[in-house]
Amino acid sequence: MRWRHRAARLRRAAALLLAAGVATGLAGCGQIGYYGQAVGGHLELMRARVPIDELLRAPATDPDLRRRLAEAQAIRDFASRALGLPDNGSYRSHDHI
Repeated sequence: MRWRHRAARLRRAAALLLAAGVATGLAGCGQIGYYGQAVGGHLELMRARVPIDELLRAPATDPDLRRRLAEAQAIRDFASRALGLPDNGSYRSHDHI
């Protein structure tokens, strides 16, 4: 008789867990569109970026933009050389948004 009560409690607990999981999943469905848009926008920005070296060599680059990009590149080089920060791909590309 005792095992029947235990089995009934386990079934009730499993049903509650299932209901909570379904409710949580349904509540989160509204977020799927938001995250999809955020990921899509990020990927679009990543595809549109251009290496700063390429923009500095391009004759069509606006002189003011060229000056600011050269300054950013000099600051980035200083950070790697003098401050010992990692010399990775950070701040090596530009996307005019």
